[in-house]
Amino acid sequence: MGGGLPGLVIAAVLLIVVMFVVFLVVPAARDRQRVARSINAPETATLEYRVPESQDPAVVLAALASDGYQAALAPEDTRLVRVACPPGVDRERARVRAVISTATSSAIDHGAPVHADRVRFTDER
Repeated sequence: MGGGLPGLVIAAVLLIVVMFVVFLVVPAARDRQRVARSINAPETATLEYRVPESQDPAVVLAALASDGYQAALAPEDTRLVRVACPPGVDRERARVRAVISTATSSAIDHGAPVHADRVRFTDER
């Protein structure tokens, strides 16, 4: 009988990890999917920005999120970032451009500096 306590501790830790995943990670993932579906819906006013090959799209998404914008990758192209602009794309264009231009590294952690040309949206080409 002398080995039951360590087994109970391991089982308790595993239970806590499973509960963490079920109650925190799964709802957060569902919320991100809901936001992505909303942004990618045809009726949503969006600006589209193609992230350069030298940069991780997560850097751009993080910059936009930190400024309060909802953005998601296009399901058909993982380098195309769509930014929701409820007030209208013309009203938000300059601010979204400024926010994207602050994303100056190639990756979120320890990325190389990116000196991107002028930020251009797909409707400006």
